[in-house]
Amino acid sequence: MPFGIFIGELGDKTELTSIALSFKYPESIISLILGAISGMILADSIAILIGIYLNKKLPEKIINNISGIVFILFGIIGLFSILWK
Repeated sequence: MPFGIFIGELGDKTELTSIALSFKYPESIISLILGAISGMILADSIAILIGIYLNKKLPEKIINNISGIVFILFGIIGLFSILWK
């Protein structure tokens, strides 16, 4: 499972930060790896549990629509943040 999360998060800012910290603190690489992996597992587990809860309370179509709207909003916000820098 941790390897699957590693592949799924490949290139994520958290992973890149962990790699940079491993160069800065090579004596703590095992702690750094374990902390990064456990943090991602915890964050993903929380997201999964919230998804399971919402799936029981809301129809899948509504969840898909809300997800699509949020995705589009983040895209628009990202676009405007680039344009108005």
